[in-house]
Amino acid sequence: MAVLRGQRCGVRSGEEWRGSLTRAKRPAVAAAALWALAYVIVWTSGQRFSTAYLDYGWQMLPYDTLRADPLGSMWYLHIQPPLWNLTIGCIGRWSPFPTAISLQLLMFVFGLVLVGLLTSLLGRLRLRPRAAVIVSLVATLNPTVIKMAFEPQYELAVACGLVALVWAIAGRAEAANAKRYTQAALIGTAIVMTRSLYPPEWLVVLLAGLAWVYRGSVPWRRVIGALAVPVIAIGGWMLKNEILFGTATMSSWSGMNFERAVVPAVPRAELRRLVEAGKISEVALIGPFQAYDEYRPYVASCTPSHHHPAVDTPLRTRPVTSIFDGATSYVANFNYECYLPIYDRAGADAWYVTLHYPRAWLEGRLWSARAWFGAGLAQGASSSAPLHWLDDLYGVARVDVALPQVSMRGWGTTAAFEPIARARTSIALVVLTAVVIAVGLGHSWRIIRRRASDLARSGALSAVGLVAGWSFAVGIVGELGEQARFRTMTDPLVVAVALASIVRWFGDRRDRAA
Repeated sequence: MAVLRGQRCGVRSGEEWRGSLTRAKRPAVAAAALWALAYVIVWTSGQRFSTAYLDYGWQMLPYDTLRADPLGSMWYLHIQPPLWNLTIGCIGRWSPFPTAISLQLLMFVFGLVLVGLLTSLLGRLRLRPRAAVIVSLVATLNPTVIKMAFEPQYELAVACGLVALVWAIAGRAEAANAKRYTQAALIGTAIVMTRSLYPPEWLVVLLAGLAWVYRGSVPWRRVIGALAVPVIAIGGWMLKNEILFGTATMSSWSGMNFERAVVPAVPRAELRRLVEAGKISEVALIGPFQAYDEYRPYVASCTPSHHHPAVDTPLRTRPVTSIFDGATSYVANFNYECYLPIYDRAGADAWYVTLHYPRAWLEGRLWSARAWFGAGLAQGASSSAPLHWLDDLYGVARVDVALPQVSMRGWGTTAAFEPIARARTSIALVVLTAVVIAVGLGHSWRIIRRRASDLARSGALSAVGLVAGWSFAVGIVGELGEQARFRTMTDPLVVAVALASIVRWFGDRRDRAA
């Protein structure tokens, strides 16, 4: 009788629960296995893992310094959030395998986790298992995503984190809201501590929205307990930067990044006139992210106040060979302490240009918005024929077309942006991004009106809309030229959820018609 009562009440035995969980994991495992097979095919056909980014990546500390003292280097890092530099440094310092093999295994695991979590997420969003596998593979076999697994850059890790965030919010209906909120706070903190595109303000918006969604079902003490993690981790990092460098920020070079976003659209002659009039500094004429010696004549004499290779050396220790002329040079160490006043000056110049030349600012934003959906070429110089074929196939699926370029007439700097401007535009990505944002807004409205039939699903879709909208808005307002790279972090999530929403919509219409 007890068993019968349990069945009537919907209570499952432990064996039934284990069987249900096993069935739920099967699609994720299948998708990860198929993605791994594609990766191996691309790898064995000629695509090789490259560690060159460790020598030229602006976001990285000099690799020799990072590997020799990863913890000390983190203490003096100020240009970026710490988590990715810390990960690379710890692997270089303590991994028993060569650096290239260790990092390739790391990126491969991120790829497997990405596709597995994405498949599981689509299942939680009520997509059938077979459809979930197909959609997740379509979203992650994109050549740009595969290429991310062959370089030690943080885009793939962040893409994995964004999917994990939404996956946690869309947890099983049986999971407590307090557990979802805590998981979202932990994963969101890791994202903020990895990528400056998602600053603390983004996490505040996300967690405040979730707290409102779960109001009445999550005790305030649990909310406060969950918030302690980002407050301690993010707040502690910003406090460290304030104490050491006088800048309470996650990324000290945000001013120069802002300058790069707005100054190139102003004619050079006008910039010179502003410099002569004392309105802006010579930093604007030199341009962003140049070697320190280029700025030295125009700034006050500087001697680093801290003595560690991470902050007191202006150049990296490993030379980089140019792919164009074969010349070797040393890339700047942008964490050099004497860059700090230059970053501040660049930010002040950018604000002046923005306020007094709004038309140039707007032209830059229109250019960036178009560049966001640039298809680009994922294959590059790869010798992998399957990767070339896959890129051609996705070029058709993305509906890559050559749209009229946004005019750069009158811009002071154009050479660096012309190749990006000539890239074809993906109509499919425009549509899918619009679908995700529209779906997110629709479910947010349902939550506000208290008409969400499945709070976990509506909260997850609202979070996807926030991720897509925030990434697009911040990516075009605060950057010029890097939009396609930014988008690679959101592509797997946006493409998969948009396709799943479309499939669900047609399925619902068919069911209603039946």
